[in-house]
Amino acid sequence: MWNLKFILIFIGLTMTSCSDDSGQTLDDKSIEVVLIEKDIQVDLNIENTHLPSEMIETIESLKFKEADTSNKSIGFNVSDKIKFFPIHAYVKYSDGWLIASGRGEWGGIIYWVSKKGDYRVIRDDDLSYPIDVIEDENTILITQGMLHLSLSEGHLLELNRNGGDFETRVYPVQGYPGNFKKLNGDLIVSTTIRPSGNESYYLVRELRAGKNSLYHRFDDLKEAQ
Repeated sequence: MWNLKFILIFIGLTMTSCSDDSGQTLDDKSIEVVLIEKDIQVDLNIENTHLPSEMIETIESLKFKEADTSNKSIGFNVSDKIKFFPIHAYVKYSDGWLIASGRGEWGGIIYWVSKKGDYRVIRDDDLSYPIDVIEDENTILITQGMLHLSLSEGHLLELNRNGGDFETRVYPVQGYPGNFKKLNGDLIVSTTIRPSGNESYYLVRELRAGKNSLYHRFDDLKEAQ
């Protein structure tokens, strides 16, 4: 029975929600229990603790390509990001792990590690780090962004596994994206735009359909549904 159920677990988080002025609550998608396709489990680890020993041992034994150990003019190289950046989330497959790591203003990295001991970089980004990770109909969705000094930007990253490879699509957003939430059956992402600091909203299905509509008012978001 358990091999048919896979659970989205967030460690060290408290349940939160946000409301608009009318008092309507937006359920926080990130703390919901969800069912995920066979052999996949998503887990969030803010402090890089309680990670599977098999995964950590595999990462520690990786043999890095020379290009991934070379110094960069700005930021950390791939090997240092993999070895030293805190793991914020991972997706466990039967043959390995999809891992999202980040360290604030130093950016982040999304990479694959197989149980055979090889790795593949999915996205190496010096200007964004992983914020939230969910599964939606067998697709992994990640909000990534940077909120530092004058920077306030981000995107939605979509990952689909096709055989042994991951196909990715990036959907830019205005401002710094937050966690996924659910409103009346729709996934939404809030975003904070500087210098005002006001919160606006995106419908995830619209982003994924190529429609970059930003709703500054909550009532406008509800009407768009």
